[in-house]
Amino acid sequence: MIELPLTGPAWVFLTVAVLLLVAPLAAERLRLPGVIGLVISGLVIGPEGLGLLSRQGTIEQLGGFGLLYLMFLAALELDLEELSTNRRPTVVFGLITFAIPMTLGTGTALALGFGGLASVLIGSLWASHTLVTYPIIRRSGIVGDPSVTATIGATVITDTLALIVLALVAASFETGGGFGFLATLLPGLAILGLSVMWLLPRITQWFFAGIGQDRTVRFLFVLTAFLASAVLAEVVGVEGIVGAFLAGLALNRAVPNRGALMQRVDFVGSAFLVPIFLISVGMLVDVSVVLDPETLLLAVAFATVAISAKWAAAEISGRVFSFGRAQIGVMFALSNSQAAATLAATIVGFELGLIDERVVNAVLIVILVTVTVASWVASRSAHKVAPAAKTPDLIGKVVLAPVARPETMGEILRLGVWVARADGGHVVPFHVVTSPESDQVEAAEPLMRQVNEAAARLGADVEAFVRVDRSVAAGVVSTVAERAATLVLLGWKGESTTKDRVVGSLLEDVVDRIPCATAVCWLPGSSYSRLVLIADGSPTEQGVTNSLCRRLARGAGLPVTVVGEPDIDSLESGWELLRRPIDFDAVEEVLGEGDVVLMSGGSTRPPFGSLAQDLVEAHPLISVIVVSPPTSPHDFGLPELFAGG
Repeated sequence: MIELPLTGPAWVFLTVAVLLLVAPLAAERLRLPGVIGLVISGLVIGPEGLGLLSRQGTIEQLGGFGLLYLMFLAALELDLEELSTNRRPTVVFGLITFAIPMTLGTGTALALGFGGLASVLIGSLWASHTLVTYPIIRRSGIVGDPSVTATIGATVITDTLALIVLALVAASFETGGGFGFLATLLPGLAILGLSVMWLLPRITQWFFAGIGQDRTVRFLFVLTAFLASAVLAEVVGVEGIVGAFLAGLALNRAVPNRGALMQRVDFVGSAFLVPIFLISVGMLVDVSVVLDPETLLLAVAFATVAISAKWAAAEISGRVFSFGRAQIGVMFALSNSQAAATLAATIVGFELGLIDERVVNAVLIVILVTVTVASWVASRSAHKVAPAAKTPDLIGKVVLAPVARPETMGEILRLGVWVARADGGHVVPFHVVTSPESDQVEAAEPLMRQVNEAAARLGADVEAFVRVDRSVAAGVVSTVAERAATLVLLGWKGESTTKDRVVGSLLEDVVDRIPCATAVCWLPGSSYSRLVLIADGSPTEQGVTNSLCRRLARGAGLPVTVVGEPDIDSLESGWELLRRPIDFDAVEEVLGEGDVVLMSGGSTRPPFGSLAQDLVEAHPLISVIVVSPPTSPHDFGLPELFAGG
């Protein structure tokens, strides 16, 4: 005879596994978000439903872990470059879309008879937002539109501010109110911020480059780091989810979104921990309370505030930045969905005793309503937004590193890691073989292991692979398209003066065909002291070269000397400028040991045609990097550059 609730580990986890598999699929068949299916499944099997499982014990503990993991993932997946690139609209919209819902939500809660702290907490629920409708926007091909990037960046602001409000409310409630709690809370927040945002990234970089080179060990380190941050938050008097969120921000660049480590972190959360949290939330739902007129009244009031306030924020911000109606609709659709931060704050407030079951159930109804409304608006608005003119991607987002020889792979990888780290991107090393015969593929495996080990020593998480194609050039070009590469790093022997011997089949066939920037590298040494930027070429060519130089300077911590007559506006503050004509004598005069020369690969000026070759022949220990933007097959490109025109 089976007794309910189920208690045996096999029975409990079998029930959970079935729900994780079936509930999202059933919800999607009904055209509902999977999150709603998981919450409803928790209601069905919980104490207020069939009574199959008890929330206390295993489900409660795993749900709490899932809540921390959810907030960690939310910060880890954010694209911090969006916040930096679109700073002004991001900050303006972030503050407005936080302030209006916060104000209206707090006022509404006070009018409904809630206390001061509870009202502030309820207001903060609608101030944050979760990008549930982002997949709809992405499928529409408008992710580069200013309205989209501003809203994505605003997520950092709204969620951070909402969590700070939660921390203040919780600390005030637990200390009995008044402002005395600030004397301990503010220093605690300072300790938390310094430890997580400043110290943790440095420890991570040291660990990844040293003892933490095994993939399993790296995953366990990330797990330990965010849990330690959550514990530290609780020690200093802040809710653990605040520490978990800050840990995600701190590790954001160390765990790039498209990297192998991120895939593992996301898999564990998306497939197991976060869904269990959602099931545990559903187990809190009491159907009799949901159908209670008072709960429904709260849900109507809260949903009205959440929808109207987010729409007002999108309308005001859209008008400020002269966005069209469809763009304003997209901003509303992205910012209206309530899910991750709202659920997290609701559960914390409930466990503190600030809010009761009526509010929890009303919030769940609001989540369902806002997600449904936002999805509908996104579907109607996204296709009306004209795709923005394509702008160059961040050059370090996906750095491709074709590997041919063990002796050159180390420096190419290091260069790639520096560039990728500056943009929060990742490096993709690979080797191309031209025969599907197993002996060729097997012969390349030791090289791939060496690449993985070398990358691990640099603190990068990569998975080198072998590609079989009809030629090396075809393999590189195809991989560029498949991985959406933003930069390709190619090694150069630097030892010949004829086109065939200098450029070779790879450079000649590849550089002028791939739709991203290319850097052909002569890197004879491993110790670098300075970057020397040759300011020459068209604005497009020089823009790509400058872009690579900025990222190398940031990633490697090297000073920059600019030689030539550049546009002053394109230079970074702190770069040394030497105005002089671009020729061999002028460049040679400023070179020293450990210099890395960066130059454009598309100039048609005669003195520039043989400069790279002449520098390598005269100074074989000087590193040279020749950078080219995407070019058409008929453009003047690298073959002419190295051959001397």
